[in-house]
Amino acid sequence: LPLMTGVLFPGMMLTVQIGRPENRALVEECVSRKREFVASYAHAEVDTNSQSPIHQVGVFARVVDHKEGPGGSMLVTLEGLKRIAITAILKDEPFLVGTVMPIEQPSYVLKNIKSRMDAAISIVGEITHLDPIYSPELSNVLKMNLEDPSALADRIAASFHISLQSKQELLESI
Repeated sequence: LPLMTGVLFPGMMLTVQIGRPENRALVEECVSRKREFVASYAHAEVDTNSQSPIHQVGVFARVVDHKEGPGGSMLVTLEGLKRIAITAILKDEPFLVGTVMPIEQPSYVLKNIKSRMDAAISIVGEITHLDPIYSPELSNVLKMNLEDPSALADRIAASFHISLQSKQELLESI
């Protein structure tokens, strides 16, 4: 599923509006069969009649909720499950079909990275204190991810209003 208005991270939720018939077909197929699928950012500014210029790194996703939207579109809430790499696009009808492989998280030693995680949470606390657009509770929520540096990094990346290209770069940083 090419995502043109957001980047989905593992462990996060994202609601998107789907209008293209091939994307609706994919969502409807996965909902009816209770299947996971790949969601990956695609540059919205590049519009071709063929497949979207989808990024190689995305996530396995599942549909949490869906309903009809305006103008024949569909509003879909997705849950990101695990990073994947798209290895090939095999066909584009009735929707994009390809092969993927999971991206394994590197092993880490918590004691070596703990100070960096604490520093990141401290910086988030400063930002939320200075910018009222962010909830002051964000740093408290982030502290719930202290056992997993990857989950912490993903939650921070998903929480801030940065460009979609920057979010995609963070998703690709393993």
